[in-house]
Amino acid sequence: MPNQKTLKRLEEAVDKLERELEKPLKKESKRKSVFRRAYDWLTGSKDSEDYTISKKREEYLKMLLVKDEPSAFNYCNLGSFYLETGRLKEAEANLNKARELDPNNNSIHYKIGECLRRQNRPDEAKISYQRAKELGNEYAESRLVDIFVEEVLEKSKQEPDLDKKIELLTNAADKFKKDIKSDPENSSYYHGLTKTLGALSRIDHSVKLELRLWNEISSHVYAQEILKPIPNMDKYEKLVQEIKARRKAKEK
Repeated sequence: MPNQKTLKRLEEAVDKLERELEKPLKKESKRKSVFRRAYDWLTGSKDSEDYTISKKREEYLKMLLVKDEPSAFNYCNLGSFYLETGRLKEAEANLNKARELDPNNNSIHYKIGECLRRQNRPDEAKISYQRAKELGNEYAESRLVDIFVEEVLEKSKQEPDLDKKIELLTNAADKFKKDIKSDPENSSYYHGLTKTLGALSRIDHSVKLELRLWNEISSHVYAQEILKPIPNMDKYEKLVQEIKARRKAKEK
C-alpha cells in the first residue's frame, strides 16, 4: 500500500502548482522559479519505489508539459524522473528533446551521458560527458575518468600476455600522473591513478609501495576538497539565523 501521507502531499503539490500557473508570469526567470518549486514538490517523495506514488509523480510531471509550453526545463525534469526510476529509453527520449531546445545546457548533456552509460553505451556517453565538461559541468570530468579506467581494466583482463598487460596499466598510470601534474587539485585524477595502480599491484608487487603513497596523497586531496568553503555561506548562515529568530518570536 502506498504511503497515504506522501500521496496527500503530492496532491497538495499539484494544487499549489495549479494556483501558480493561474498567475500571470511575465518574466522567464519567474516562470523557471515556479517550475523549479513544482519539480521539488513533485520529486521530494521518499517513497519513489512505490508504484502508485511513482505513477502519480510521472502524471504530474507530464502535466507540466501540458500546462506550460514545451520547454527544455520541463523535458529535462521528466527525463530526470525516468532516469531516477530506471526507465532509460524514456529518459533518453525526453533528455534529447531538452537538448534540442537548450543545446548549451551542461546539466542536460551530463544527464544524457548518465543515461547512455547505464545502457552500456560508453562511446556515446563520452561524447555527452565531454560536451558537458566543455560547457562547464563540474562532474563530467570524473565520469570521463571512470569510463577510461573501466576500459583500461577491461583491456588488461582480456590481454593474455603479462608484459603487455603491465605495459597497458603502466601507461594509464603515467597518463594520470601527467594529468595530476597539470591539475593537482582535481580529485578524479587521483581516483583514476589509484584504481589503475591497484590493478597493476596485483600482478606487479613492486607497485604496492607506490600505491600506498598515492592512496595517502589521494586521501589528503579529497579531504581538502571536502573542506573547501561553500559559496555564499555567510548569506546562508544569516538567513538561517533570521528564520530561527522568527520562529522564537512566534513561540512567545
